[in-house]
Amino acid sequence: MRNQEMKVSVIVTCYNKGKYIEECLYSIFNQSYRNIELIIFNDGSTDDSDEIIRECLKESPFKNTQYISTFNRGVITTRNDGIDKSNGESILFVDGDDYLDLDFINIMVDEMIFSDKDIVGCAAWDFIGKKYQNIYKKEFDIRDMLSNNIINASSLVKKKVIGEIRFDERLSNGVMEDYDFWVNLILNHNASVFYTHKTRLNYRILSDGRSRSNNRRKKYYFYKIFMKKYSNKISNKDFIFIFKKLNIKMKLIFLVFRIIY
Repeated sequence: MRNQEMKVSVIVTCYNKGKYIEECLYSIFNQSYRNIELIIFNDGSTDDSDEIIRECLKESPFKNTQYISTFNRGVITTRNDGIDKSNGESILFVDGDDYLDLDFINIMVDEMIFSDKDIVGCAAWDFIGKKYQNIYKKEFDIRDMLSNNIINASSLVKKKVIGEIRFDERLSNGVMEDYDFWVNLILNHNASVFYTHKTRLNYRILSDGRSRSNNRRKKYYFYKIFMKKYSNKISNKDFIFIFKKLNIKMKLIFLVFRIIY
């Protein structure tokens, strides 16, 4: 397949991102890659997101552009709806407060074709703090993925490898739902991964005011579900490798859930 022949379904999710959604959308409009199907979800925003999106869409260069405005359902349900509505050979999720460099999609598609992999990931660049949030410097190893989230939400993935897999609705509390999605594809659909250093996602970190204790509870709940789903997929050898890389608290959590499940 030559570049530009692969249709990319770009699924944008927006909840009260009125300050940033215009920058996000125009970064997609201006992509050097043009074979794009754009699907935008306004997930029950209470700010001016709807008005801004509708105004921006007057400038959309893509024939296949959908805008869906609903009551607030959460990012997981919204992304799953986007998968169901998409018609592209590959899918790219973009949060409404992030933005893409001019050649982002072109590079990601090139890397997918060149590597012949199912998922193409890249680093997330905190453009406000001027630092990388995740960067991976070797050939992909599932053991590294199981001990650290190295694939950001805005990775390119072939729709055929997704099949019936969707984001887990039990993780609607907003902690690591994308991580679970990628692990599910890799462990249960044997999805192959390529990590590129030729581009990066421009990622905005926003403070949502959630307490540390609340986050700890959510992470505990996540890993309980995570280990229940995947513990039997992880060999003892791989578990020992992962276990050695964890901090003391995570060692305890993983060990307990490993014994239970």
